[in-house]
Amino acid sequence: MTCPEPPFTIYQLFKDFQPTLAAAIALTAAYLAYTGAMAKVRHDQDAAAREYSRTKLALFLRLRFEVRALAMLGTSMKDRAEAIFYEIRSYDAGAERKAEFLSGWKFEHFRLTPGLDEAWLHLHYFPLTTANLIDRLRRHLFLFRSDMETLFRSSSREELAKTFSDIGTIANSLLEDLDGLIATTLSASDPVP
Repeated sequence: MTCPEPPFTIYQLFKDFQPTLAAAIALTAAYLAYTGAMAKVRHDQDAAAREYSRTKLALFLRLRFEVRALAMLGTSMKDRAEAIFYEIRSYDAGAERKAEFLSGWKFEHFRLTPGLDEAWLHLHYFPLTTANLIDRLRRHLFLFRSDMETLFRSSSREELAKTFSDIGTIANSLLEDLDGLIATTLSASDPVP
């Protein structure tokens, strides 16, 4: 006696469902490829955001260092404006000695401002109020640089003190903004991996 054949075999069962099974496998493969690609996109976006935060933070820190130095120099020079003014007046005859004297007062810090120049090139990282302060500080430094000889020759010690005071005041306002920006940048995301 022979065994009765089962009513259907696995082959018979899947024979009719081959196109459906192929479509399900293709959809599963497409889903896996899509999730893998999206994970890569999210990873790249996160890496770009971290790099952007690091770049901004580095710019803010370099600028803060330079602005802090300008603020301290502005305040210190304001306090010594009378001494500077009378010392320069005594050098009216000798231009060489006057130049030597001016270099001794560290005015090159008001001339060389690479952090401020870099911030000017990357104003898109700053909110409008901070960008305006950067602009005001650059303008005051530009006027100071271009009129330095005239300023020291013809102005009163009060004008000299006011010039230094303005630079110090703007720099201190900019420092407050930068401290806020640095804190915000650090709290928004961890810029350092």
